[in-house]
Amino acid sequence: YFKSLSTLGSTIYKKLAWSKKDKLEERNVVYKAPSSDCDTIYVGQTQRSLKIRGTEHSDAIKANKSGEKQLALVNHCVRSQHSFEIANMEVIDRENRESLRKVKETMHISAQPRACNTMEYSKRISEPLLSLCKYIRV
Repeated sequence: YFKSLSTLGSTIYKKLAWSKKDKLEERNVVYKAPSSDCDTIYVGQTQRSLKIRGTEHSDAIKANKSGEKQLALVNHCVRSQHSFEIANMEVIDRENRESLRKVKETMHISAQPRACNTMEYSKRISEPLLSLCKYIRV
């Protein structure tokens, strides 16, 4: 039994559309958000869905708020007039426990040569572990 090409095509399309939708609904993740205008990457973590977190980033950028208390992603976009798209956010790790999710976030930031993050959480992680993070492929 063979399906017609149009039915097969629509099935593939639905699966691809569903997987894209699922990605934004994931929770307890470490993610990366590339700038739309340069090769800078922001790495973050969230317990909430990626869609909600991405919307918060977008809202802060649209409000044109930069400053010490803002995330590095917002500061980068506001100061350089760059943007990012929620659809381009990518889950790079998963972890239900917040403390371990933050460690994983730090490891991913350390592994990204173009990360714009400030590494605030890393101040509480030992120097030997941070040094090791630079050599681990995550």
